[in-house]
Amino acid sequence: MAAFAKLKMTTESVHKVEWHVLEDFIIEVYGVTGYSFQADQEAGNDTVHEFSVSDNPLDEYSLDRLTEWIGKNAGMSFMTDVILNDMCYLGFIPAGTYLVNISY
Repeated sequence: MAAFAKLKMTTESVHKVEWHVLEDFIIEVYGVTGYSFQADQEAGNDTVHEFSVSDNPLDEYSLDRLTEWIGKNAGMSFMTDVILNDMCYLGFIPAGTYLVNISY
């Protein structure tokens, strides 16, 4: 039997969500109709996107971006990280690592 090196790794708990479920939830929470996870992240099919989410309040810059995003009916890109952190701070979702799966 050959000796193999041990793979160095860690085991973590994560929150997994499908892209369309996240889209529907964000639209419901913020009352916007123009949000698309795929467009926001410029994401393709068969991809997984990771986000680190905390329950800390948004900094001033992120809060200003979120306010602008809502005013533009979700018409800005790369906002999902800000949105997830805001939803966590507001108590809608727990903190942690989120994996958003796109597969259709």
